[in-house]
Amino acid sequence: IFFRPIRHTCSFMFRALQSVGRAQSPITHQWGMRWRTTTNMRTVGRCGSSNKFGRRHQWMQMKNSFSDSTPTPEIDRDAHFWGLTSNSNKVSKATSKGGPIDIPTIDLSALAGDADQVNRVTQDIHQACQEWGFFKVVGHGIPDAVIQDTYAVTRDFFLQPKDVKQKVKRSEDNARGWFDDEFTKQTRDWKEGFDFGHKPHPELDDEHPDNRCMDGCNRWPATPPQFKGQLQQYYDTVHHLAVILTEIIAVGLGGDKSFFKDKFDKHTSFLRLNYYPTCSDSKTLGVNPHKDAGFLTILSQDSVAALQVFHDGEWINVQPEPGAFIINVGDMCQVMSNDVYLAPLHRVLSNTSKDRISMPFFYNPNYDADAVPIPSSVAPKYRPVNWGEFRSKRFEGDYSDKGTEVQITHYLL
Repeated sequence: IFFRPIRHTCSFMFRALQSVGRAQSPITHQWGMRWRTTTNMRTVGRCGSSNKFGRRHQWMQMKNSFSDSTPTPEIDRDAHFWGLTSNSNKVSKATSKGGPIDIPTIDLSALAGDADQVNRVTQDIHQACQEWGFFKVVGHGIPDAVIQDTYAVTRDFFLQPKDVKQKVKRSEDNARGWFDDEFTKQTRDWKEGFDFGHKPHPELDDEHPDNRCMDGCNRWPATPPQFKGQLQQYYDTVHHLAVILTEIIAVGLGGDKSFFKDKFDKHTSFLRLNYYPTCSDSKTLGVNPHKDAGFLTILSQDSVAALQVFHDGEWINVQPEPGAFIINVGDMCQVMSNDVYLAPLHRVLSNTSKDRISMPFFYNPNYDADAVPIPSSVAPKYRPVNWGEFRSKRFEGDYSDKGTEVQITHYLL
């Protein structure tokens, strides 16, 4: 594994969005973006939001490149299921230096700097993916108002009566919509959720046959009235971030920036809204231990600490940080990196006193894409993994216990 020099001319530049909320913001998927978070430029459109949420982040143009849920089993059973050690449920709270342990935080605003700064960010992300599979990013340029407004409409949606939400309930033939009955690793989660995904033909209605894919089609509630527009705005911004991170990962692995491009030109990404109600049993898990199936996850979480990653034999709390996004690699990234990066095991605890909202964006390849290891001096460890086939098998277990779940280990050579 090596790092290719990144010339200063390949720094980052984003096109200013006239309205961050529009559904289809043009952006080129190339290396060479210049990232700006200046405050002396005009404020980006915020769909009527005021400046009360703080910092003004600008997106500049890319240039020349880059309910009635049932309690889940106790934590001990989850540890046994995963074959973890006897210390698997130990939660680490301090380092040898006495400070709290947390995943690495990487400031993406350094991408606006010189070649050395750009290379440093690339190496930091590469190292974080190797050692943790989890990291936080700040200085990402996404306006805080966009994030906060999305939280607001998300809470408004979930606090509606159940019969209202059931009008857009997902089903076994449509993975998009509201749900309160998801299973993770054959165990029901303590949460509600709402999924919507990439719309192949934005000029057509959501339910048009050409917009129906393997996951189904988007279903939108009538209330809150601003729900659809706000979520599409948020989706577009985090999708742009996912494209950038994927190109950085490709370079960090020693490949060309565009190595993964043909795997995502018809991407099947989706955004999930999670609502975790309070739970009287602290041993119940909001989401049971699992690894994400796709390539990359970009998560925003509110101020309630609940997410944990399994690292060096211990569960590590991922501390909330205002404005930060949490990034983790998934199974497809592990395959494409040839095990240089390992998809991390993680879980979500329940809370006895506060509810919680999180918003993960799952960056997934084309359905017809085969995940194959990036070329290197090391022999491939996996046979090609077809994403559509893998995703389909994983989704079958979201509604009930289907027994052994498909894993990337089934594709080892």
